[in-house]
Amino acid sequence: MDDWARELRVEMWARLLQGRAPTAEDIAPLQRLWAARELLNEQNQRALRLCLACAALASNGTPALREELRIFLAYYLSRDGSAPLRDVPRPRSPEELTLEWLRGRELSWEEIFTIFGRTANPDRIRRLLREQLQRLGGELR
Repeated sequence: MDDWARELRVEMWARLLQGRAPTAEDIAPLQRLWAARELLNEQNQRALRLCLACAALASNGTPALREELRIFLAYYLSRDGSAPLRDVPRPRSPEELTLEWLRGRELSWEEIFTIFGRTANPDRIRRLLREQLQRLGGELR
């Protein structure tokens, strides 16, 4: 079950990282998994909760909000604690960003802003995500 949860999250992270708003059909498997969350370990429950909150924010948000969410996610996902993959080319634009490249890079906000060619207010996204997480019964950590 934890592997399935991870696969669903990876698919959603990739979609959100590309700025694509998820549809109800995209979110439904995550919601079904959330309904059975007691079968997941605590780490996967927290990760699933955050993924659902991000998906909800993106599906209901404006294009500008989705872009800010992309910037936040690039920062967040670069800090997943895994080792960076070595042979993945550096993106030349936000459209070329991939989970594979971000993984384990621990990018600073300045590096993220350079990739996107603009700044964003991460506190605004954190506040909106906290609101979404409260609806799901969790907190942003």
